[in-house]
Amino acid sequence: MKRLLIRYLRIAGWLVFTVVVFMVLIEFTFYLTDVFAQRKAESLLQDVRNLRVGASTEDDVQMIVKRYGHETHQRFDFSGCEGTVELHDIRLANTPANWFGLRYPFVRLGGVRFWQVDAFLATARDRVCHVGFRFQPLPRHGNEWLDVSATWPSGSRPAQENYGMSFLRIHDGRQLRVYVWNGASEEERRRAFEFNLSCITTWSGCNAVCEVMPLAWHDYEKKARAENKPIPADETDNPQCNQSPRS
Repeated sequence: MKRLLIRYLRIAGWLVFTVVVFMVLIEFTFYLTDVFAQRKAESLLQDVRNLRVGASTEDDVQMIVKRYGHETHQRFDFSGCEGTVELHDIRLANTPANWFGLRYPFVRLGGVRFWQVDAFLATARDRVCHVGFRFQPLPRHGNEWLDVSATWPSGSRPAQENYGMSFLRIHDGRQLRVYVWNGASEEERRRAFEFNLSCITTWSGCNAVCEVMPLAWHDYEKKARAENKPIPADETDNPQCNQSPRS
């Protein structure tokens, strides 16, 4: 009886060991694919930053499309573009990890992250008339999405601010929308399109809007305080955000 019990314990031990090793290998594999996907997303972001509304051409956009592929062919708001418009939506993500992480939420505790980025580009009359970038990560804990984006549409707003943002809390997440128009300065455009994608491969993951768009969030905070609007406590209390760069 004692020998039989020892045998069962050994079998159970090997089964646990096998499962643990298997899970570690899965987590490590997804981490490596996230590293490569993050670098590709950061490269796409840099290419999007280099585009100029009214100056860059359809050829410039086609170079980006050919470099990354993954066009979704979905429509998006391209108000301000006049004439025949060519739309391009490039989506990058770690698809296997996304599939696994959504179906088995517990693996997110071990480092599997769900995230995707989109570049929204539109041209009309051979000139870029719309530039946008969107980042949607799912935090390590819970099911509340982060949804942040920066958009540079055609035209200017001489009677209004040329650099603006809005924050919205919805039932399943938090959104920060940042806009710059042709009248915005280079510094304002830089702040609008400053995304922190490094949280994709960190242990803690991407957990707050102020982490993924630190400069634009800092500007939103200043604007909200000036207009006496409430600022979510889970953003202001985030220690990562308190250490974020302000310039």
